[in-house]
Amino acid sequence: MAIILNSPAASGAPGIAPRWSRSAKDAVCTAYSSVSRVWFTVSAGILNEIYFPTIDQPQVRDLQFLITDGETFFHEERRNLESTTEYLDQRGLGVRIVGHSPDGRYSLIKEIITDPHQPTLLINARLEGDPELLKKLHLYVLLAPHLAVGGWGNDGNVTQIVGHEFLTAHKNNVWLALGANTPFLKTSCGYVGNTDGWQDISSNFKMDYEFASATDGNIALTAEIDLSKGYAFTLGVGFGRELNRAVTTLFQSLANPFEEHRMRFVEQWDRACRHFRPLERFSGDGGVLYTRSRELLLAHAKLQLADPAHAVERADAGEADEAVRVVAQELGHLVVGGAERQRSHDAGALEQIHPRGELRVRPRVATVTARAKDPLVVGHAVAGRALRCRCAG
Repeated sequence: MAIILNSPAASGAPGIAPRWSRSAKDAVCTAYSSVSRVWFTVSAGILNEIYFPTIDQPQVRDLQFLITDGETFFHEERRNLESTTEYLDQRGLGVRIVGHSPDGRYSLIKEIITDPHQPTLLINARLEGDPELLKKLHLYVLLAPHLAVGGWGNDGNVTQIVGHEFLTAHKNNVWLALGANTPFLKTSCGYVGNTDGWQDISSNFKMDYEFASATDGNIALTAEIDLSKGYAFTLGVGFGRELNRAVTTLFQSLANPFEEHRMRFVEQWDRACRHFRPLERFSGDGGVLYTRSRELLLAHAKLQLADPAHAVERADAGEADEAVRVVAQELGHLVVGGAERQRSHDAGALEQIHPRGELRVRPRVATVTARAKDPLVVGHAVAGRALRCRCAG
């Protein structure tokens, strides 16, 4: 059972006024599977918003790493590293971000995906560079929770379970858990602008604060990664509606090697995209814009039948992971896409887009009631019959 620590409590409450990250994004990413109810964005070489359980509910402002040698310099990813961002594979919305230090002496390489079978974000990271410098480096992760779509009123705690120490945050009925497959040497919860990890480490190149809790404010979670056994590790952020669910989700994801998650992630997207019409020869970029645009539409339109917030009536158990997706927005008119089966554990993906540009809704699909505040959902799939609509243009 997870044990939440409360003492010592952080000073500096409630923190400075919260702000969301920049609106210019380099990528929007998620797994194809409808049971992976996490989306994320990236820009300037770092993670920005992380969304759960739907794409209209950001729960994290940003997540980045801080690097120092403990004596002479302090680097934060966003401001100091020269970064490049690219997709992991020809198919799929996962990214690889490579950041180089200003003097070129070290690099931080990150591969970022979501667990295809859990609401967990995964970062596989490694440091490379001058061996003598790497021995001196200290690496910290800094996460700013904005749970329940807001920066105020967040609670953060150092949490323990069977000898493992990690970080959690919650607000209302939303929880997140931050951990890694390597130990955290130090952990702290602080108030942004006063006692957060950035303020602490940037002041003297060391992590001095080790607060166990920061409550009811604009908070940040900070942890030092143990690099004593190697410079590669996997970091995870698990989500849930209660503490035990978020913690269980996190450690279930970290229990499997990142390579397995990555393989499943790419396989799912490959199956989903293999029936795209082969229009690459008509483009000037080998079909990259065409493919990513269609993947991005699928990512935005992924609905979870398991989420009660969407007022969804469940189908039978065999159809538990049916989803309705919006596929295109042409000339200002939304077209409702078809509901297709994506079973929980890598069931075969059905055809995405009909060769003639039509969209199909399969029989026995659960009725979906559109939420007024969800502009993507503009219609419903009717159980027991097939519906066709032709894309505009």
